[in-house]
Amino acid sequence: MSRLIPGLFLALATIGTGQTPVTITTVPTGVEVVMDGEKLGVSPINNQPISNAVHRFELKLENHAPVAKSLEIHPARHLHLEFRLNPIHPVVFKSAVDGLSFSTGGFTWEGKKARLKMEAGRHRVYVSAGKILTDSLVINVSGPLEYKYDPR
Repeated sequence: MSRLIPGLFLALATIGTGQTPVTITTVPTGVEVVMDGEKLGVSPINNQPISNAVHRFELKLENHAPVAKSLEIHPARHLHLEFRLNPIHPVVFKSAVDGLSFSTGGFTWEGKKARLKMEAGRHRVYVSAGKILTDSLVINVSGPLEYKYDPR
């Protein structure tokens, strides 16, 4: 099995016992890797012996969205984990209309202009006037962005 998906890649080899040697790579490299609250090091990490149990992995890199995953390590000769961290980009959101509020991903703002930091990818933005939802839109963030909202 060899497939890169946002957050995690797994390649599992033949069954072994006790601890499993784990190689951790990331896209991009140079990511701080923490397992169960203890720092393992900076990626890439090669042949780290890890007990066969459930572990919480946290990965952090400046200007990238953090990744946190709980994974069960099974007995194997070797396990390769590959994590992908999405970059964070500056987004300037401008509205041509007064009195609206906007929300996305648990963050809400009001007014004609907002400076945001958003993870690369697609984001649904909800538009409200008071307590009434008036619109929703999708913003695709792939780099620094200036978005102008005009419902007219």
